[in-house]
Amino acid sequence: MGGIIIIKVKDLADLILEDNIILMAGFEGLDKIIDYINVQEIADKSPWIRPNGFVLTTFSNFTGMDQIIEHLEWYLEMQISALGFH
Repeated sequence: MGGIIIIKVKDLADLILEDNIILMAGFEGLDKIIDYINVQEIADKSPWIRPNGFVLTTFSNFTGMDQIIEHLEWYLEMQISALGFH
């Protein structure tokens, strides 16, 4: 009856385009699978972050661009599939 629904970055990008939210970069990762969505507003390296995630953030608790860049590099190491920020 129930099954696993697989959504890829491209599917999500197409869906949010209906609300005028545009994919700005990362077109080479359109076929990556999204297993979960996480809202991450803390500057700590959360144990909840794992591969194939879609992380949403505003970076509001970060102290500056250096800290944001370092966190983005960590997201890459963690192999998340997508990052949405405002």
